Amino acid sequence: MTELFDEDRASWGYVPNFTRTFALRPDVYRAWQQLLTAIKSTMDGRRYELATVAAAASSFSTTARPPRWTTPSAPWWPSPRSSHGTPTFGSRG
Repeated sequence: MTELFDEDRASWGYVPNFTRTFALRPDVYRAWQQLLTAIKSTMDGRRYELATVAAAASSFSTTARPPRWTTPSAPWWPSPRSSHGTPTFGSRG
């Protein structure tokens, strides 16, 4: 575990949170590093950063609120529209 921390501290200047997360599974961390290296080797840095931001934004928009068709039909779940027609949580409007 300290080997991972020392390596990342040397390259990043600090220990990132993802290193702490992977610390219990160093084999998975190494595989993840290999995957990132393989992906980055086929594109320039700008394209990689744009793809990363787009993926993060896409992930946020799908996890922040569920689409209308996955909204559970439960009495405690807010309805897609309030009584006055304004979209509410769980609705894409």
